[in-house]
Amino acid sequence: MRRFIQFRQPKASRQELIISLLGGVLTIGVLILITDLSNLPLLWAPFGGTCVLLFSAHSSPFSQPMNVIGGHLLSATISYVLLSFLPHQTWALALTVGITIAAMRLARATHPPAGANPIVIFLTKDSWMLVLPTLALGAVAIVLVAFLVHKLANTKYPI
Repeated sequence: MRRFIQFRQPKASRQELIISLLGGVLTIGVLILITDLSNLPLLWAPFGGTCVLLFSAHSSPFSQPMNVIGGHLLSATISYVLLSFLPHQTWALALTVGITIAAMRLARATHPPAGANPIVIFLTKDSWMLVLPTLALGAVAIVLVAFLVHKLANTKYPI
């Protein structure tokens, strides 16, 4: 147990804390603004996880634009395809999450928060004609805010 506790992430610098704080606030604020102006539901729970990666681990391969946008769209597309012909049962959801993870790995577009998309889609039962465009718009907006925040902070994003 002691060994487990010793493996913590390094202490964040003041600049890293500011980037995390402002990045999260600005990104969710932009998504709220777009939602209010367009009536598109851009406030998806997995986007909170995306913000954590882009503003706390921006140099991770999982945080790169291709992974963010591609991972969200790939996971949602696979979810709709599988859940459209599988029964609405929890085993089908488990299978869908597993296939989604494997597909993101295969496509080299792994984005961990996108692994939550099948769960959200399964629980909400929203139409793919609503979800896919909002996920695309939301993912692109998040990446654009990340570019802006990291440019202003003079940090390198993407790698």
